[in-house]
Amino acid sequence: MLPAGTSMRPIGTLRRDDVIGAYNREIVKADLAGELSSQIASAATMRTWETIGEHMVAQLEPPAHLCGRPLESLRLRRDRGVQILLIEHLGLDGPDRYSQPSAETVLNPGDRVVVFGMRSDVERLAEESR
Repeated sequence: MLPAGTSMRPIGTLRRDDVIGAYNREIVKADLAGELSSQIASAATMRTWETIGEHMVAQLEPPAHLCGRPLESLRLRRDRGVQILLIEHLGLDGPDRYSQPSAETVLNPGDRVVVFGMRSDVERLAEESR
């Protein structure tokens, strides 16, 4: 990565995961200010929002076998093609009710997640929750 201006001396590197992570954080912030935040409290099994092409965003309860382990160990993006964008912790109120996940985040029974991925991958994950 090169700095803005006239100096051509590199100031660091930019990885693909850094870009995707920054993008995901900005999308969640924008969505929380709009329609997504009003719909996150829904009690539906799976609520979906259309996106581009065959991709979709959905809110669902994670399958029980994914609870109790750090997200990093679940490898959801690599193995299942889905990315968790937001977690709703149903037992909490206030600012701790919603969180952006990190690699160390652990899902708990009763949590609901907002995920992004190919329609078939998201639907497969939702089916495991039933």
